[in-house]
Amino acid sequence: LSSGINAEYGGPWRMVADRSDIELESAERRKEGLENPCRQRPKKMWVSQEELHRQKVPLYYRDYCAHWFIPWRNCLVDNNWTKKAHRTICHRWKEGWDMCEIRDNLDRIAEKKCLKKEGLWRKVPFSAEIFDDKRDKLMAKDDGWRFGYDLRGRPVRRPNTEVEA
Repeated sequence: LSSGINAEYGGPWRMVADRSDIELESAERRKEGLENPCRQRPKKMWVSQEELHRQKVPLYYRDYCAHWFIPWRNCLVDNNWTKKAHRTICHRWKEGWDMCEIRDNLDRIAEKKCLKKEGLWRKVPFSAEIFDDKRDKLMAKDDGWRFGYDLRGRPVRRPNTEVEA
């Protein structure tokens, strides 16, 4: 037992966790050629679009780290945006969000380097949970309506006559 091997199980003391369902799905998609082969860990939105809308998260912050941004901002709101809230009360949420953003950016950089090295840059099919094909369907069909954005950046559909005028 001094060598770190458990005689009863015949393996190391530290048990390695099984792969999660997301990792297994990602591995299957990678085999089919649908997933990016250079992605080290599968990306997952921990917060649904409905929750982001309910919490009124700005579009700029609706990324893979929104699950840190929401409680941080709620903590600041609960403490009236005071200096103490920024410095001491809510600093854990802010640090978690910062670390998540840094990790996400480093993952993107590593993924881009790997894709360039493999010669697959801009050739891998895009798959993300954030975007759905509703927008593409809206933009594709020409039924007298034009897809666009209003002054606040919200998607809208306008009649062609209104757009041309």
